[in-house]
Amino acid sequence: MKPIIYAVRLKRGLAESEAAVLLKAADSSATARYKNRPGAPNADMSLVGSAAMRIAAAAAAGVPAADILIKRDENGKPYISGDGLYISLSHSKSLCVCAVCGVPVGIDVEYIKETYPERVMNKYFSPDERDFVLSAEESGQAARFYVVWTRKESVLKCSGEGVSALSAVNEDCYDVKSGIVFGKYALSICSKTLFTDSSLKINGGV
Repeated sequence: MKPIIYAVRLKRGLAESEAAVLLKAADSSATARYKNRPGAPNADMSLVGSAAMRIAAAAAAGVPAADILIKRDENGKPYISGDGLYISLSHSKSLCVCAVCGVPVGIDVEYIKETYPERVMNKYFSPDERDFVLSAEESGQAARFYVVWTRKESVLKCSGEGVSALSAVNEDCYDVKSGIVFGKYALSICSKTLFTDSSLKINGGV
């Protein structure tokens, strides 16, 4: 199965009717977080993300969402129990993205801030990655930083490794595609399958 990306961008808090629909698909953790803090941005995004994973997996498998069981491994990586599908989730600021694929997949999105943490770059980026960031005009360095960061995160999510492996991420065994979406977000998707422009399909609304 080719990778499919689902994207949801929240421009406002969830309405009660919208939350009611999502609560039917979300897991118990996201449901509890939302009910404890209804209307809080983090609780809204957690609810959207949890529901998006189950709805996306159900659409890919051609079964009702209620039939999809999503668990998490010891590193917190979500996986679909017994369906031969792989899933990955990320959210930043008001954007939530979810990828579903027939092989292991990792996706990461980050809002591009005006500045970037040089300390993080110096600690986790390779010399080539640092050169890539610093070779841009000053106004474009933040975007490059977040592109590199999402590439690293997407590889770790695909491989299932924890964040302790950030400084040693090796993309050689993976295909990673990156871009800027919705004008202010860096997004990367990683898999061991080869991507083509036609194999990446984005669903969802803004």
